[in-house]
Amino acid sequence: MSLREKVIKAHRALLNGSGELPYFAERGIAEQTVRGAYLGYENGAFLYPCRAKSGRVLGLHYKSKTRGAKGKRRQWWGAYAEDLPPKGHGKKPDAPAKIVPFGMETLRPRARCLDYPLLR
Repeated sequence: MSLREKVIKAHRALLNGSGELPYFAERGIAEQTVRGAYLGYENGAFLYPCRAKSGRVLGLHYKSKTRGAKGKRRQWWGAYAEDLPPKGHGKKPDAPAKIVPFGMETLRPRARCLDYPLLR
């Protein structure tokens, strides 16, 4: 399954019956923003697609719904676009360069994710 297909499937799961949409509303994030950012839900974790301004999916960042013993949510990268450059340093220099998504909570009320084209 391609990154795009995975994002769309997880996005539909979030919006259609997962019961997890209120998670964002409780944090003051409007449903319109969640829809426009193509956030998703899969296997007990929220999926945050990291996209280029063109709408192309660069990577999939996951954040667990549940918290660990220290009160933190587990986070991990699920996949990357095939053509990302290598990071070039550290223990795995040939691994894809990390993409750092912004937290939805950091958006100003007037900021819009809808300015990006839909996933292509």
